[in-house]
Amino acid sequence: MPPFRAVTVAEIEIFRPAPAVITETPGHAAAPHAALSDRPDPLESPGMIRVSDTGYRTRAADPSGVQTYPGLMAQAYEIDRSIALDPAGSGETGARGTIRIVNADRRYDAVAASWNCDSRPVRLYQGRQVLDEVRGIFVDPAYSDLKPVFAGLCAPWFLTESDLTIPFQSSGAWLGRPVQVNRYGGSGGLDGIASMAGRLKPMGRGGTAAAPILNATPVQVDPVSLIWQVSDGPGQIVALYEGGDIGNILSSGQVGDITTASPAAGRYVWESSSRGLFIRLGSKNRYAITCDFVGDFPIGGAVSAPLDIARLLLTETLALPSSLIDLAAFAASGPYQSYVAGFYLDGGSPENGDALVGRIMASIGARLITSRAGKLRPYLLRSPIRMGTEPRLTTTHIMDLKAVALPETLSPPPLRIAVGYARNSTIQTSGLDPDVAADRLQFLADEYREAGAVNAWVGLSYRRPNMPDRIPSVLLRQQDAQAVASDFITLWGQSRALYEVTLPIEDALSFDLTNAVILQYPVADLGNGKIGQVVAESIRSHDATSTIRVLV
Repeated sequence: MPPFRAVTVAEIEIFRPAPAVITETPGHAAAPHAALSDRPDPLESPGMIRVSDTGYRTRAADPSGVQTYPGLMAQAYEIDRSIALDPAGSGETGARGTIRIVNADRRYDAVAASWNCDSRPVRLYQGRQVLDEVRGIFVDPAYSDLKPVFAGLCAPWFLTESDLTIPFQSSGAWLGRPVQVNRYGGSGGLDGIASMAGRLKPMGRGGTAAAPILNATPVQVDPVSLIWQVSDGPGQIVALYEGGDIGNILSSGQVGDITTASPAAGRYVWESSSRGLFIRLGSKNRYAITCDFVGDFPIGGAVSAPLDIARLLLTETLALPSSLIDLAAFAASGPYQSYVAGFYLDGGSPENGDALVGRIMASIGARLITSRAGKLRPYLLRSPIRMGTEPRLTTTHIMDLKAVALPETLSPPPLRIAVGYARNSTIQTSGLDPDVAADRLQFLADEYREAGAVNAWVGLSYRRPNMPDRIPSVLLRQQDAQAVASDFITLWGQSRALYEVTLPIEDALSFDLTNAVILQYPVADLGNGKIGQVVAESIRSHDATSTIRVLV
């Protein structure tokens, strides 16, 4: 093999906003009075900064033709990613890093002043420049031969006299914003009374008529007309309770306009429209009211599968660009696609997208991770099945291997794993109707019902097996929660090991987080090779190594 050297290539997308005010002063008599300009107003425009560490140029046959990547990267990058292994964990730790570019001859002064890179895509690639021994030069690889190292989003840059510094983070950073944005204006009617101005509207998504979101407390928007809002999107009222009792106020069905409806005393009507989901009573209630309901997305409509809810939260609610989502992975078939899920947020305590989507993922034992290409996708943390096509890591590739500790909740193995389901959205222990049945009284006093799975072998093999806390979930049916608990006890109800493996970067770039690998090394029970999955990655470009963690 001829001598070679590694080259790192960076592409940073940038954006120039349109000016707020455009003022032109044409010369006198340059055009007839009030004539339209023949020059279009300058609009916002995209751009790209291309740099490398040693210098790189694409070829004429490459998709974008010849593009130069000046060797101005002045700092090695470090990237860390990992998947939460704890059963209640929700995702991956967000990768972060920094690109520092030499501001040679102040070439980036004007760019930094007029453009920005905030939340714009950034991509890192690595390739191999092979020495042409006849000419004595290193030959650049084709663009298609570059291996992706990382793709994510830029944070705002900052410029000094000598450097342009660009922090970057994983695509999941887009989720760090509240999912509830609709607020009451306080103008009266369905917009709420004056004291409600600025309050977040309640939000419910998911559920079915047979397995609805349970015991949610609606927000009273019109005390005079006795109107409550259940959700900021359409849906369906399944049941109404007064003081926990279902029989006190009876339904008169759905109406087109809740503000003009006149239900009889002791009855209620409900409206589902683009304005939201509302309830109106015909007479004043004696106790607090709650309801079971189905919540639809305003655009995406009625969905109840956990991954469908997560997908619409990303695309519709959080407005994540489609280029950052692996939609095919969300649509992949699996038993979890038949699970029923739903959640309710009353608006009292805002929840960010990363926390909510992470909670939905954890409900089915999944994680929301970012691929090396920068796309968010769900990953089910399960025992890997050997397919015969997994890459084999041996002493030929491994520079160092050592065992590391599993999380305390998983070592020793858990005896029992429990999953909460059918969340009670409003815990009620007082102010209840005397007629409430005993089994419902117990339901109203607890937040979750619980399904669990036990591995008796663990109880016989370990003196102090783990008993992790119940996993809170958005699942609404017992059979779904039971299936998740069983999957988790299959994964963790046995002795597992976690190994830290150091590889050359070039070898590590052949696979991604969550990929299955065969680990073969003269230690413990790895001598003949054992299947595992990559659950963490640390790349250090300054020493050309990558350290991965493999769960076996």
